[in-house]
Amino acid sequence: MINRQDIETELQARLMIANNSVQFSTARITKLVQDANLWAGTLYFWPPLMRARIFSSKPNTQSLNYDYYDYPVDFLQNSVSRLYIGGKKYDKKAYPDFLDYVDNVIAGSIPPDPTKRYFAEFGRQFFVYPTVTLAGNNDGVVWGNIQPLQLGSPTDNTIFSLWDDAGNESICKKALSVAMERLDSGFAGTQKAEAIQLLTVMWKKVVAELQKNQRLNHPFFQVYDMFGSGSGLSTIGNFNNIEVTF
Repeated sequence: MINRQDIETELQARLMIANNSVQFSTARITKLVQDANLWAGTLYFWPPLMRARIFSSKPNTQSLNYDYYDYPVDFLQNSVSRLYIGGKKYDKKAYPDFLDYVDNVIAGSIPPDPTKRYFAEFGRQFFVYPTVTLAGNNDGVVWGNIQPLQLGSPTDNTIFSLWDDAGNESICKKALSVAMERLDSGFAGTQKAEAIQLLTVMWKKVVAELQKNQRLNHPFFQVYDMFGSGSGLSTIGNFNNIEVTF
């Protein structure tokens, strides 16, 4: 299992330096690896860094059509993915669409439905519809991503150590690019580009796995019932009226 010390040793080998050299001290090598780890861990919203945080719901004090809350202090901006209040799930929407809907600003549009539950995020706040009438007590759960650990100890592992060592290779390449950017900017740029490429390939695997998984309580195929009762309504995933012959 690759830890911080392993990455530092590999970085020193690629820099072709001895331990605690004049140009790259031991402290400098450690800082390069720690910074590269932070960079790699925040380039995408990696699943191992997803966390849930508890909060208490509260009505807004400005007669708005929605309530709003500050981000948990350790969440990365724009990383909120799921929200529950009182055990009920809220669906995430784009912030401009959310405001247009709850404020009913589009002429001729239907007033917002208080039975629907939506949220959106902007900056380091998230906004919730409908509003609550009474303050709650630890009745909200919000999911988002945090930064990776700093790797304060030489034996600390990265988030990639139990997952995909390509992530650790990207950390080493990023650290190498920063170390070499004043000495050889072309080489440094190549190392950074290769680090990004490694992480992008990993992220595509994450996305592919999420797309491969069938959603719970959703039809596997979005197939319209073209041979239904004639009511003119579509029933997704209904194959009952299709006759199959062999």
